[in-house]
Amino acid sequence: AHFGFPFVPPPFIKITAHQLAIIYLLLWRAFLSTILSFLGFRRVTKHERKSTVLLKWNNSSYFISFKDFSKGLDQATLRDLKEKCKTATGVPVATMKLKVSGANMKDESAPLSSYGVHYNSIVELDGHLPGKDDLQEAASGNPEEVGLCLRIAQTVEKLKESAVPVIEKYDKEVVDYISGGVIDETKRKKLLDMSAYINEQLMQSLFALDGITCEIDFTTARQKRREGVRYAQGLLDRLDKIKSDLRVFIDSHKA
Repeated sequence: AHFGFPFVPPPFIKITAHQLAIIYLLLWRAFLSTILSFLGFRRVTKHERKSTVLLKWNNSSYFISFKDFSKGLDQATLRDLKEKCKTATGVPVATMKLKVSGANMKDESAPLSSYGVHYNSIVELDGHLPGKDDLQEAASGNPEEVGLCLRIAQTVEKLKESAVPVIEKYDKEVVDYISGGVIDETKRKKLLDMSAYINEQLMQSLFALDGITCEIDFTTARQKRREGVRYAQGLLDRLDKIKSDLRVFIDSHKA
């Protein structure tokens, strides 16, 4: 007797093969779920799937998720993507170049959707990790400062390789034009157009340098940016002097 009542064995429960298969399946899913949870795996939500892109860099691949953005890729900007790429790879944002479908993405304030980035898009990263020597040269030792120094150096180097030879050529042509002592309208127009082109290139370099924002403790980068601006401004001053000499010659022959 049990609590005053006679024990009555439970009736036999008949289970079909189909029901048994379902029970085994449920038990297996529960077991598998427990194991995956123990190992740190979890089910990926639909929002996560639609907010993930694939990053390729240096023969490696990374899944970059924007699940923390309520609207996913429609809300995230290029700057947001760069920050996540930095976290994944360690490549400084300052030197990072990103492509999707072969096209460069430049405007950091633009939403990723404006570049045609959607879930499962493949984004290519061009950039490298700073070495120990590079980090030692930067006052802060911060990889981002190293990246800024590299950007500044590349801008100045571009001036030296492209702008300086053109200015040298322009200077010689103006000297030859003045030495000829005759106003040639075709040549004069060519020289004026040439000076406008050079001026535009120099101004673009100045804007690029001015657009490099350095943290207050990035003293090395700030110093290199000042030096770069002075160098570009020096080329502008030289161009203005050549243009002034040409203008004086033209005005003297108009009188």
